[in-house]
Amino acid sequence: MIQKKENSFNNIPHFHVIKDILNMIQENYPKNFSTEELSKQSGFSATHLRRLFKKATGLTPLQYQNYIRINKAKDLLLSGECNVSEAAFSVGFDNVHYFSRIFKKITGVNPSHYLKSS
Repeated sequence: MIQKKENSFNNIPHFHVIKDILNMIQENYPKNFSTEELSKQSGFSATHLRRLFKKATGLTPLQYQNYIRINKAKDLLLSGECNVSEAAFSVGFDNVHYFSRIFKKITGVNPSHYLKSS
């Protein structure tokens, strides 16, 4: 889903700023970062940040945050530490139905089927 490789960031203007934002999202994945928050953090306008972010990752900031969260949730489900609801809340989703919808959109299966098949 993420199109760019780490070493191809060098071709993107302000790659170090985008890389810092990517790291911040990964380290704080349960937190919801709005594009406005991220733009303040970067010093760019929201429009410019979205454009750079999409060029770097192939995703919008929200899509990237959801991608990271779903991958963390997959790890939790595979570990057996959590059921679907617990995994959803652990990775920052307030609504289990929304989590399930995003999970299926990203993985192709709903979380309960993912849990059963693992």
